[in-house]
Amino acid sequence: MSAESRPPAQRQLMAMITSFWAARAIYAAASLGVADLLKDGRRSAAEMAETLAVNSDGLHRLLRALTFVGIFDLDERGGFGLTEMGQYLRSDLPTSLRGHSLFHGSAWSWQSWSEILYSVQSGQPAGEHVFGLEMFDYLNERPTEAHAFDQAMTSTSDSFNYPVVSSYDFSGISKLADIGGGRGSFLAAILRANPLMRGLLFEQQATSEGASVALGAQGLADRCEFVVGDFFQSVPGGADAYALKNVLHDWDDARASKILQNVRQAMQPGNRLLIVENMILAENQPSFGMIMDLQMMLVTPSGRERTVAQFSLLLVAAGFQFKRLVPTGSSMNVLEAVAI
Repeated sequence: MSAESRPPAQRQLMAMITSFWAARAIYAAASLGVADLLKDGRRSAAEMAETLAVNSDGLHRLLRALTFVGIFDLDERGGFGLTEMGQYLRSDLPTSLRGHSLFHGSAWSWQSWSEILYSVQSGQPAGEHVFGLEMFDYLNERPTEAHAFDQAMTSTSDSFNYPVVSSYDFSGISKLADIGGGRGSFLAAILRANPLMRGLLFEQQATSEGASVALGAQGLADRCEFVVGDFFQSVPGGADAYALKNVLHDWDDARASKILQNVRQAMQPGNRLLIVENMILAENQPSFGMIMDLQMMLVTPSGRERTVAQFSLLLVAAGFQFKRLVPTGSSMNVLEAVAI
């Protein structure tokens, strides 16, 4: 039976089964930096192979395969070019997904997923099983993979900033503290949309330095305080609203509770807490959060995506009252709570 004559559902399932072929091919092209070589125009595989010091035939076959999934196109003279999708593998674009490809194709992510049965059977993270380290300890020892992870998280944050900032009403907040705010793209987007607001970004030393540079380049450093620390130890006070974006899903309930307790200790009664994550809205309502939950189970130190009910239990135990859930039109939602 040819592929074309199979029932649609069977063809769709077959495409899913073999989808890792495309993911690995994209990873190879991203690792080599092919998109950067093509940003100024078409080039043949032979030309690029000489620059990259790789086998010309192997590179041609890789890029030709990626024309099938729409990353590159190939003209009659043998010149490869970038498609609209392929542009997102360039390293010089703020919306680049190259970091995602490099991180998800890294040894940590790839080998963790290869051990999915271990996590399903044991309930423990496969990455830690394979490498003997938690993800963040692993990344601390491998700067190249850590850089790819940072790029991936920044591009993910950028893609969700607009839906969140345009959906949630930040008026009435004079100072917002972004706890575990990475390189500051989320806080920067909020500050740009709210010119009278001031910000506080709380992060570890190396990440905080990068955030200071990034916000300075946007002319926002004079409106933001940068505080270095560990949210498992304490959280700085002085803000009237606090945000946790893609922080709690990295941790099990015990450690997520510790973060929430430390945030609550820094807050005054009535202050707002905003949790921004890929929440599972209902067990019988398929969502991106469900497939993302597998990623968290496999690669993080017992991380998980949570339902609103699960968040509510954590919040009450930490001294908060759940107020509302604000949809953003994306897979991310904003859960608003207040300190009591």
